Parts: sequence; C-alpha cells; structure tokens
Amino acid sequence: MTAAEPSRQAPVPLRRVVELVGTLAVGGFFLWLVLRETSWADFVERLRGVHWPLMALSLLLYYAVYVFRGLRLWQVCYRRIPLSLSTVIAFVYQMLVNYIPAGAGNVTLPAILARYGGVATPAGTKVLVALRLLDLAVICGLACLAGLSVADLHPAMRLIAAFAGGLAAVGLAGLLWPRPLGRLGLSVWRIISRGRAGRLGQWLEQTLTIKDQAGFHKMLPGLFLTTAAFGLGRAYANWLALRSLQVDLTLWQAWYQWAFTSLAGALPFQPPAGLGLSDAIRMALLLTVGQSLATAAEVVLVTRVLIALLDGLLIAVTLGYLHGRAAGLRPERT
Repeated sequence: MTAAEPSRQAPVPLRRVVELVGTLAVGGFFLWLVLRETSWADFVERLRGVHWPLMALSLLLYYAVYVFRGLRLWQVCYRRIPLSLSTVIAFVYQMLVNYIPAGAGNVTLPAILARYGGVATPAGTKVLVALRLLDLAVICGLACLAGLSVADLHPAMRLIAAFAGGLAAVGLAGLLWPRPLGRLGLSVWRIISRGRAGRLGQWLEQTLTIKDQAGFHKMLPGLFLTTAAFGLGRAYANWLALRSLQVDLTLWQAWYQWAFTSLAGALPFQPPAGLGLSDAIRMALLLTVGQSLATAAEVVLVTRVLIALLDGLLIAVTLGYLHGRAAGLRPERT
C-alpha cells in the first residue's frame, strides 16, 4: 500500500451486526411493554410526591459504593495503581459494561488498565477473569440468599435462586482452584481442538494458570468483602429509593429485587444499559412482592431517568480525569 492509498478498515462481522440489532430489538420491545403500562399523569404525580432528601441519599449511596469496586481493583492489581485511579477505572469500566450492548463491554478492562494504569495486557486479562469470577460467586450467592429469605415466593423464583447458588459455587471453585481448573480446561480444549491450541487455548494458558496461587488466596477474604459490600450497599440504596417513592417494601424484599435484577443483568443479550429488558425484569420482580403494575412501571421509569442523567454527568467527569492521567503512563513488564 502506498502513502497515497486510503487505509481500509476491516468490515464489521455480520454476527456482530445481528447481535447489535437483536439486542436493540429486545430492549425496544420490553421498553414498549413498560411504557404501555405507564399512565403519564400518574407518572408526573409520582415525581411530585418523591421524598427528595431520601432519594438524594439513595443516589449518593448508589454511586459512593464504587469505592468498594475501586478498592477491589486496587487489591487484585497488587496495589500498583493509586486507589483514586482504581476507583475511577472501576466506574468507567462498569459504565462500558452497562452501555455497550450484548456484553461487549466486559472485555474492555485490560485495555483500560494498560492505557491508564500501566498494567500489562496479559496481567489485565487475569484481573478481568478474577473480577468476573468474584461477581459470579458473590452476586449469585446474594441472589440465592435473597430468594430463599423472601416469604411466599413463587416456586419458579425459588428455582432460579437455587440455580444462582449453583453458579456461585462455580465461581467460588474458579477462585479457589484456578491452576488445576485452568489446566483441566486447557487439556479439554486441546482434546477438542485435536492438539491445536489456537487463540482460545493460548488465552486459557495465559489467564487461568496463576503462578502465585497462595498469594492470590491470601487476597480472597478482602476481595470477597469488598464485592459483598458493593452489592449490599446497592441493595440498601435500592431500598431507600423505593421508600422515597412511597413504595412500601421491606429491606429483604428490596434486596431480593436488586439481587435478581443484577443476576438478569449478566444475560448476554443485554441492550445498552439494559434499557427495556432490565426495566421489564424490575417490574416483574416488583409484581412478585405485591406491587401493582402501574406502580412498578412508574417506579422503574423514575429511577431509570435519574440514574441515566447522573451516569452521563459522571462519565464525562471521570473520562476527563482519565484523559488527564494518561500522559506518561507506560505498561509494566511481566
């Protein structure tokens, strides 16, 4: 290619286009279901009746618990990056997970850590795997406990709670025995691929075989504590938000509603910010604890609007902070 020739970009794979269109269609359909059940006069009336000091406290707690996500990232990166920076990275990463459809935002953490935290990409990939296993173990465990703690729960929801408990066990096993499970996965993959490692085999070898397993095990109590603190803080913030909207739920019911919404948020076909799909799931969960359809729709839309506005503001602030920190950082050697 000569200097005068324009560079050609690789075409977007058809599968990605189908995934994007499919997730947007799913989100649009469920958003239509939510909006169809909303009386706009009642929606405005609910906004007027919001207890704003309590709602402000709820939103403050909702975002303040990102400190625990930052502390967790700081721990798993062996305290090589400042806590303030790790908190900002944890927030930006979660926003990418939330707003990039079809779960594609999950894989952005290694690149963010490399560019802004000076963490080499292979190490950042291991960090990503560890954090996803922690979320799997803790959030699924909390969902299981929440489902079992709510009285008069539909049998189908109890079945989902039991399934969440099984997923929590899988995540815990991955954290406790990463080396043998990584080697087992690599061996199985070599058998399936007839000895050809390929990209997936290389990824398994690089990410699931932790050399310092004893050192990683020493981190686990703190990692579990910060992950659980984030989840419980979010559940309490959810309860405060519901109370500010005059929705009379117990703390246990609010925990159940948050935990199962978070569990559904891990579905691979999520639209941006779970728009429509997570809203419909939240509505359904509110119905299971005795709320009317109209109340559920109004509550979901009020909290959706408020969080979207604050997300946009904080994304702008944190990206500006990261841009200012980017100069002079170099990836570490591994």
